[in-house]
Amino acid sequence: MTTATATTFTILHVEGLELDQLADIATHGCAAGVNGFIYSSELAMTYNQFENEIWDYLDEQAAQLGEKNGFRMVIDIIEAKQDTWTMQEVKEKAVWIYVEQKAYDLCIEHEHPDFV
Repeated sequence: MTTATATTFTILHVEGLELDQLADIATHGCAAGVNGFIYSSELAMTYNQFENEIWDYLDEQAAQLGEKNGFRMVIDIIEAKQDTWTMQEVKEKAVWIYVEQKAYDLCIEHEHPDFV
């Protein structure tokens, strides 16, 4: 669910994102702090509301990268930094990867100067 209205964009439930904000997300990631995707409670709500959309998209991304599926891709990313993980960490990371990649896609699609 990514839409554009004039010069702002919506990713999942967060509306009003400008292209430069998307470039910051695509460049620095959600860990740098993105309104609506900071707190565990926000991430859990987002995951629960958009679970199917998130996994469908991550499965597509994983296939393009030669990964088995989106879930395995998320686990691999988590395990690159730590040995163990919880399902809450998987859900949070899945949301962040989705948001970061959607931000990147929109920067490419709308020819942000840093991504051309």
